[in-house]
Amino acid sequence: MRKFLYSLAIVIGSVVVLLYAMDYLFTRVYETAPPRNKFQYILTLKPQTIDYVFLGSSRVANHIDTKEVEQLTGKRAVNLGMEGAHLEDNLLQLKLLLHQGVRMQKLFLQVDYQFEDKGRSPIALSEAMPFIKHPVIKEHLRSTNTPNFEANCYIPFYRYIMAAPKIGFREFCFSAMNKKPKINPGEGFTPKQGNRSFEKYSLPSSISETNTAVEAIKKICKEHQIEVVLFCAPFCSIAENKEYIGKLKTKLPELKDYSTGYNDTLFYDCAHLNQQGALLFTKRLVANEILNEKK
Repeated sequence: MRKFLYSLAIVIGSVVVLLYAMDYLFTRVYETAPPRNKFQYILTLKPQTIDYVFLGSSRVANHIDTKEVEQLTGKRAVNLGMEGAHLEDNLLQLKLLLHQGVRMQKLFLQVDYQFEDKGRSPIALSEAMPFIKHPVIKEHLRSTNTPNFEANCYIPFYRYIMAAPKIGFREFCFSAMNKKPKINPGEGFTPKQGNRSFEKYSLPSSISETNTAVEAIKKICKEHQIEVVLFCAPFCSIAENKEYIGKLKTKLPELKDYSTGYNDTLFYDCAHLNQQGALLFTKRLVANEILNEKK
């Protein structure tokens, strides 16, 4: 019996040591490798000025051509939109930008049906997990009651197992080999090509009283003297419940509504413009919210 318990202890001890070693190795690679996603990119930034920062979901990543913004304004812009991101994820991005010493003139925040989302998206949360010990990320996830926070933070390698599709062995290998992503996170614009057949698409039929992440972003920007531009990107003509945007403006009177006025040929699908549409939208947004304001 004593021999069995000794052998069992050896096995358990070896597994624990292996988990700690794997956790250290994965984390070290993600911390030091060239960034392959936008959380990694933000954490590599040094104190600097980025005049125009765009935050949101894929409806920012696919819609805002930062090279066009810079050409039109002569100032620096970055697109930090993330596929599937919720407003809570954008709040964490803003906190990290400020922690890294980034100064900005304007923050453009895309707001639409995500006003109804509470918490973080699984995709964005996974991309932040390698850096859960970072003081800003750790405090944000703890304060917003992230599920399994304690396990992710204190059980070695647990977060890499649970979020394997985004930060597991495959992504670890790409990072270890310094493989560049298809889109440079420092530019962030991921254009869609062509047109897909539109499926039935509907905005929410009801609206929440408030969204705590939006209010927190507005408060932080006020404290740091950053101008906030809330905007809603276009939807195709067959989108149902478009009256939701009107309801949203009653909650956020400052919201800039760009949800209509674009031909369906400019859409990749009902919620995303194609590259041609994105260029047109970028020009209009810059003309209305930056250039016209200077005059």
